[in-house]
Amino acid sequence: MRRLIEHIERSWTAHRETGERGASTILVAMSMVVMLGFTALAIDVGAMYHERAELQSGADAAVLAVAQDCGMGVNCTGPAAHPTAQQYAEKNAKDGAVNVAEPVFTGSTVRVNVSTRAQSGAGSLALTFAPILGVNEATVGATSAAQVITPNKGPAVLPIVISPCDFDPSLSAGPQVLKLHSITGSNKNATECGKKSATSGLNIPGGFGFIDTPSSTVCTTTVSVDQTATSDPGNDLPSQCEAVLQQHVGKTILLPLYKDLGASGNKGWYKIDGWVAFKLLGWRFPSTSYANTTHSGATCSNPCTGIIGEFEKFASIDSGFTSGGPDYGASVVTMIE
Repeated sequence: MRRLIEHIERSWTAHRETGERGASTILVAMSMVVMLGFTALAIDVGAMYHERAELQSGADAAVLAVAQDCGMGVNCTGPAAHPTAQQYAEKNAKDGAVNVAEPVFTGSTVRVNVSTRAQSGAGSLALTFAPILGVNEATVGATSAAQVITPNKGPAVLPIVISPCDFDPSLSAGPQVLKLHSITGSNKNATECGKKSATSGLNIPGGFGFIDTPSSTVCTTTVSVDQTATSDPGNDLPSQCEAVLQQHVGKTILLPLYKDLGASGNKGWYKIDGWVAFKLLGWRFPSTSYANTTHSGATCSNPCTGIIGEFEKFASIDSGFTSGGPDYGASVVTMIE
């Protein structure tokens, strides 16, 4: 053992005297370069992924806002929509720095492209460690696309179906009362509309414009164009819908419009024609009413049963709708990219 130790000591002394210790320094230096490279990769690539996530969020928000505007008939060109896209993209970038190209409209589709804008105004992301390897900056971008559709199948937030006699396609009638126990719109002449019961004055005998819901605890029900929806008889709003009314006062909701109806009571039915957008302003039912039941002359007081509001041209961002229905002023924005 002593001889082995002596041999190792002589070998170490010889290596040191011949300068071989410098080889270790070179190896350490090379290892440091590799380690710095991995550091650059880990930190800077992580920063790029984080930047892209923010840009994608900004692009998504921008394209939804632009598409919703266009669905309501405004700002349907690149130059007109650009300020909105820039605003929403910047709101979703934590540093507020993002380049936004003019939105591109192709038919019912709009696409928004965004990219990095450094605080200096440059269109690239400054890197922290990668310059050691000769890479000073990187360009990061994101794209989002959305489509404006006319709804076919989707959720009726309130299980209420609208008579074609009560729907004003000009969308300019202002606030009005939709009395669910009778036809009350500007086309309420039974001959012109052809959907009013001559015997009872109701939409259908025993029917008050309510659609059956899946259960007694759910307010929303799903219907589609050309579907025959079963009537829920009675003159009062389902109790589970009272909270939904409160949540949507002052908001625009999509309601189904019927084109035909038949039978009576719990065998009654409505055939769905399409969807309309209705801004809910007030209501009165036997079990609940909204404090302000008069809007610009539209009043629903006892014994009135119905809702007050106005038809609008509106684009919803509810993702629960499919496309393919007729255009009655209601549209839906869906993300496609």
